[in-house]
Amino acid sequence: MSWTLFVFLLSSILQTGLLGRSMYGLLSIADLEQDFINPYDLSKKLNNFVMVEYGAQLLMTVVLLLGGRWFIGLVQVGLSAYMVWLYINKKYLLDATDAFKEAKSHKTRRSIIFGVNAVSMIFLVYMLIHTFVHTMLSSGARETAKQLFKEAATSVHGF
Repeated sequence: MSWTLFVFLLSSILQTGLLGRSMYGLLSIADLEQDFINPYDLSKKLNNFVMVEYGAQLLMTVVLLLGGRWFIGLVQVGLSAYMVWLYINKKYLLDATDAFKEAKSHKTRRSIIFGVNAVSMIFLVYMLIHTFVHTMLSSGARETAKQLFKEAATSVHGF
């Protein structure tokens, strides 16, 4: 397995977890706004894994930069810097006593993180497939795959 394939595979796995975590946070805050969950339970759920989430984000950023994937690595540097800023300013934890008051700002923060994670996920999955095809397949198999994808695209669009 090539180093580039390993970088994209590990990054895709981490990105999937981060995307799920940010979606879980958004849904949990929406539950608080609709009174489906109490503030204490919400803060306990969200605060338990904040440092794991931040650690996974930093690990993915380092792996992408060490792997020489500069574009997506710099996007992740921006998100990591935002997370470090939240940590330094003590805005990364949800306080149970102020949960209703802070819900809108936490939802905005999680929406930003979710948006960057969603776009990054699309890019990483594309690059994972691209790298897999170019790493694992011989040149003849690549031509066959190219023809197969071309035929699939024309049958979908009817051209």
